[in-house]
Amino acid sequence: MGNFSYLIQKNRLKFKVIESEIDHDHLREIIKYLSKQNEWIITKDHEDIIVTKTKGGFLTGSWGEQVTIVLDKQKILVNSICDPDKRASVTSFGQNRKNVTIIETAIKKANNQASKTKDINH
Repeated sequence: MGNFSYLIQKNRLKFKVIESEIDHDHLREIIKYLSKQNEWIITKDHEDIIVTKTKGGFLTGSWGEQVTIVLDKQKILVNSICDPDKRASVTSFGQNRKNVTIIETAIKKANNQASKTKDINH
């Protein structure tokens, strides 16, 4: 049982790496927009890290998640875990993956738009 628990915790600590040359101010605007659209609450917004929390609930199958976004020079690191401040949960019923995918999709879309604008201007 201990090994199983270790593997679950280790997997939860992995960050999704998303390559991006978008400036941090634009990325912050994207995260704020996504937070509003998905009813996430931004609990931390510092120079290079943003943390949001989801409400969760009985119908989502999760008590809520904590989404951490780390802004690096040319990449963004994203992680979503079951909210450590709420009731313990073994699974998020896909909500963690969904949260990361929402952010990844928005950043890739912004990357594509920035790339097209860059091509037009050259």
